[in-house]
Amino acid sequence: MTEHQDSSTAEHILHRALHLFLSVGIKRVTMDDVAQSAGLTRVTVYRYYGGKQDLVDRVFQQIAASFTTASQRLEDDRTVSIEETVDALGRALTNLPPGDFPARLDELRRLYPDIYERFRRTRHTALELIFEHLFDAAAAQGRLRPGLDRAVVQTYFMVAVVNVIEHPQLIGQGLAPDTIFQTVKSIFLHGILTGT
Repeated sequence: MTEHQDSSTAEHILHRALHLFLSVGIKRVTMDDVAQSAGLTRVTVYRYYGGKQDLVDRVFQQIAASFTTASQRLEDDRTVSIEETVDALGRALTNLPPGDFPARLDELRRLYPDIYERFRRTRHTALELIFEHLFDAAAAQGRLRPGLDRAVVQTYFMVAVVNVIEHPQLIGQGLAPDTIFQTVKSIFLHGILTGT
């Protein structure tokens, strides 16, 4: 088996595990369920992931990595526009498969507190970097509304982004993640930016 096939199989397992965790629940999903969903043997799944805890950890680190990828792009290219920055964050938020993400995060926090804390820290660090870029770019372009307190805006940004994917009331209304995000994006950008 080539390195590409190994990587592809590992990604396929993570993808199927994520779908199962979000739709069925972390506790209820077994390694056998993941193997069957992925069309692989149980032995193959264990060859890539030593056990369920390892698989859960890798799934949630992959989710957190989408935030890190968005923030890394800003570090690599400081010319990315404010709107492009927010849209990159939106893609990270809305690429999750359907499922009750707030309930799964609560379940993760109860079952695997260390994994939950690592996920939360990774996401938080990436969101802080994204916010820094947004705020600094808006200020540099003269698009920032006068009189805004940076700490208040940052707190609002962090809470708004986290609530987009974690708030059960939003998810329970059956709204598409993209619809929720576009609304939050509009409120945030129109609240901190002057006209273009």
